[in-house]
Amino acid sequence: MPTLRVNGARLYYEEHGAEPGPDTQTIVFAHGLLWSGRMFDPQVAELSVPDPGEARPRYRCITFDFRGQGRSEVTADGYDMDTLTDDAAALLEALGVPFCHFVGLSMGGFVGMRLALRRPELLRSLVLMETSADPEPAENVPRYRAMGRVVRIFGRLGMRMVMPRVMRIMFGRKFLEDPARAADRRLWRRRGIENDPVGVTRALQGVIDREGVYDGIERITVPTLVMVGDQDVATVAAKAERIAARIPGSRLVVIPGAGHTASVEEPAFVNRMLATFVQTSWIAPELRDAVWTAVERVRDLVVESVLDEGDFAPVAVEVPIEGERFSAVTFRLEVSAEPESASTPLSVTATLAAPTGRHASTVPAAGTRAEILRQVDRATVSNALSWFLHLRADEVADPRPYPPAMIAAGTHAALPSGPDCERFSPGVPPGQIGPAETLFESSHHDIRLIHCEE
Repeated sequence: MPTLRVNGARLYYEEHGAEPGPDTQTIVFAHGLLWSGRMFDPQVAELSVPDPGEARPRYRCITFDFRGQGRSEVTADGYDMDTLTDDAAALLEALGVPFCHFVGLSMGGFVGMRLALRRPELLRSLVLMETSADPEPAENVPRYRAMGRVVRIFGRLGMRMVMPRVMRIMFGRKFLEDPARAADRRLWRRRGIENDPVGVTRALQGVIDREGVYDGIERITVPTLVMVGDQDVATVAAKAERIAARIPGSRLVVIPGAGHTASVEEPAFVNRMLATFVQTSWIAPELRDAVWTAVERVRDLVVESVLDEGDFAPVAVEVPIEGERFSAVTFRLEVSAEPESASTPLSVTATLAAPTGRHASTVPAAGTRAEILRQVDRATVSNALSWFLHLRADEVADPRPYPPAMIAAGTHAALPSGPDCERFSPGVPPGQIGPAETLFESSHHDIRLIHCEE
């Protein structure tokens, strides 16, 4: 069982996917109260394997269990959010992770915000799911303390006694009422009951007693995605809206049909959002917004026209890029689809209209509806990132990068080079990059961007 002793606690962790290396992108998942890293199984299963046609996995995925929960050690103390944040930072350092995309759900989000404020050099981006920057609401404290007393007095039996109420807090109506999810409900009820009663009550006390960080999160500078389920009763959507409004450049996504455990309840939706965000987290906010808009519009077109109505007529998507850095730049994507064989029912072609020419990417979209949409998302993001590299210098008002990276000022055929050029990559943190000679790599998940000092 893989464990590491860090900061006075032995923590259980798992890692899957890409091997550690200087260009490896790492995604770290931090779970919510009462659960463990297992709540991210659907995300790890998708993000830790190679894309179709690729030989190597794209990401290194790490999950871990907070002290007192899952398979980590139950310690006598150290359940406050500051200590848990130190635990997470120490674990990353022990595992040789120089920086990562940090995904925190609920309590994991409490830790994620503190990491972004206190150890920003460890983060490439931040995803906050169903979490809050405020102290625990006063109206919740008495009932949470009462449940904790039941567990403390009756132990494992107490866990069984409180679990029906816990399930209504942790999951949305859709998940709780769907007959097809009965086995999933039994699984998560059992996992909740299997928690160590002592560890759970100590972790619960840490959540109840936590201080808010709302007055500091405006200093978070890493790209941030905020997600919340529209059926979440533990941390309602207003909490996520407050966070998104406070963190500069952050993006808010509401997850339809999800409660407080969206990674389990709506894994396909969460996976698509995570994949798109991580792929685009390293570009300027104006460009990131354009990509997200394009992805959403293309996905809607494929769902409504192709999957629902069987209409294969080509459709154009135009997304203007808004921002003072750009001069009337419009991202244009033409989407067409055609039926193929029974094994590959759909082929989607995204043709990019770039200033220096047209670039086509065809994706054979086979499998389930969710798998088809995931592949369409990837094709859209791939084309968008390629397109940004083809912006002409006269279309960019200010080509200097928005840290950690932005775009290349120049064309594919004539990018700048020289000893004053720096290479920006999704796999290289700011301050650890040097002169670049290889200026362009077409692999959509490993694009190199250039900035030259004048």
